[in-house]
Amino acid sequence: MKKGFLELERNFTQKGGEIDLILKSPDDFIVFVEVKSQRPNSPFNIYSSLSHQKKVSLKRTINKWLVSNGKLLEPWRVDFVGIIYKIPLVIEHFEFINLG
Repeated sequence: MKKGFLELERNFTQKGGEIDLILKSPDDFIVFVEVKSQRPNSPFNIYSSLSHQKKVSLKRTINKWLVSNGKLLEPWRVDFVGIIYKIPLVIEHFEFINLG
């Protein structure tokens, strides 16, 4: 919100998928946000938690949201936010995620 985003919806759930946040960006993109958290001692990169299956599920759920809200012709993108629970808290924001 500090970056000027407007919240449209939280935890949108359809059979087979969920979208954590749906926002409107200052440049008028609909932004579908996947949020993942991780412990500081994890051996994996936070971005690797966005699996192929999760990307497939996101694509399907995003399409359902766009259709049901009459927004198929509006520009949209997918962002990923990774939160690593350590001191200080680390928040990584990746924009324009490719869902393949």
